Amino acid sequence: MVIAIFSYWAVGAPAAYILGFVLDFGGQGIWGGLAIGLAIAAILMNWRYYDRKKLGLINTLPRGPRIIAQYYWAASGRDDKRESVLALSRLTIVFLIGNAVSSPK
Repeated sequence: MVIAIFSYWAVGAPAAYILGFVLDFGGQGIWGGLAIGLAIAAILMNWRYYDRKKLGLINTLPRGPRIIAQYYWAASGRDDKRESVLALSRLTIVFLIGNAVSSPK
């Protein structure tokens, strides 16, 4: 929320004002300022994501496939990482397709 407020109001709105009215670009300047705010938000949110990932605060898998994978690895007793990754990929695809089919429209 703080990133969005900063990006859109502290950066995007003044940039839109300056481009649209001070530099007299009109509507194109206003849209350009909004695009600048959006670009700043994207950069800051990506920075935040990778920073949290580096600290180990983000799980790489959604909850459903992660639970299924834990059961699979416990039941299989295999140490073959390639086979585990392939099986996890299949389970993730099945989970995503199942959610897409069962989600209300």
